[in-house]
Amino acid sequence: MITYQEYFEKTSQENISLYLKRMNEERQSGEVGFYDLPLEFDLGISKLQKVKEKFANKSHFIVIGMGGSSVGTRAITSFLGIKNIDYLDNISSTLFNEILEKIDLEKTLFILVSKSGNTIECISYFRILLDVLGLNVDDLKHHLIGICMQNTKFYEFLKTNEITHFDIEENVSGRFSVLSNVGLVPLFLAGANVDELIKGAKDCMNEQKTKEHILNLAYTLSTKMINKNYVLFTYCEELRHFNEWFVQLVAESLGKFKEYKRVGLTPISLIGPKDQHSFLQLIIEGPKDKFVEFIRIKPNPNSPKIKHIKGLENLENQSVGHSLDELLYAQSKSCLDAIKAEGIETSLIELDSKSAYNIGYLIYYYELLVGACGLMIGISTYDQPGVESAKKLLKILLTTK
Repeated sequence: MITYQEYFEKTSQENISLYLKRMNEERQSGEVGFYDLPLEFDLGISKLQKVKEKFANKSHFIVIGMGGSSVGTRAITSFLGIKNIDYLDNISSTLFNEILEKIDLEKTLFILVSKSGNTIECISYFRILLDVLGLNVDDLKHHLIGICMQNTKFYEFLKTNEITHFDIEENVSGRFSVLSNVGLVPLFLAGANVDELIKGAKDCMNEQKTKEHILNLAYTLSTKMINKNYVLFTYCEELRHFNEWFVQLVAESLGKFKEYKRVGLTPISLIGPKDQHSFLQLIIEGPKDKFVEFIRIKPNPNSPKIKHIKGLENLENQSVGHSLDELLYAQSKSCLDAIKAEGIETSLIELDSKSAYNIGYLIYYYELLVGACGLMIGISTYDQPGVESAKKLLKILLTTK
């Protein structure tokens, strides 16, 4: 269960209705594929079950993917405490060597995710793994799943060599793809409760009050806060990787040229209470150029208790009698109240637990929010030409070496 509290000025119902209509039209056009991903899960469940049976001996999964091909999946596994997935999600010899030490070929399954099928980091890791592990292409059907678009060279490679593969639809942008095969395949194989994950996303999709809340927030972000800062302040260590996904989703979707002008929102990721001891000072007394959204979770009754210890009477003792979760919850409330007292617009999302349902709901919530912001700003939300230009320059540098 998820609840909202809004501490910002709402727009008119007329505006809400207008943009809700435009979002529905965008969904019905079929040009933006993330909208209906929760409804498509049932169509692919039988294949997922067969693949899980095929690889029943695999208990360790390594996702090879960059950006949207891995960051959303990692956000979910981190939140749910799933420990049997590792990620090659950045170029790093240290990271590679750490993961290499964990590999037992009989128990490890590699899942290479690349929408285009030619992500240079992914294919580079793939080549090194084949070399270091002494694998031939003929061996890969026993150790690899590929996830990419059809009509790519990688897709043809997978089909030709009878390697298990799943599709990514062209109309699903990478950073919006976690509820597609990109995220669902590794999550399902690793044992996540994917049914509840999808149920959370579906409920977010269908709740009218949630849509109205999202559109009000999007209107504030897209008008008052345009070219300013959008701060996500999460009071949950397990949401650290979710924050990374949020940063990519906002930055890559909303930082664009609009009629030769530069527009966007700068996403800022904070984890409480740690970042109360650093960034909060800037929020409270620095420029009022930030919208701050909080996420917190109700205390778990099984959280460790802070007890009176004999001999420590003269030390700080106000938390004695509370649990760690209760302390964290109180810190989130005090931080929110301090920000509100300064007249800084903010909002709050509260979860009742760390569940697959709730993270599925949150994922879809932010996808809808960013999609709505793009419509209101009047930009192409789902491409990333700035990123593509850097990729082209990299290929030139590597070719001319």
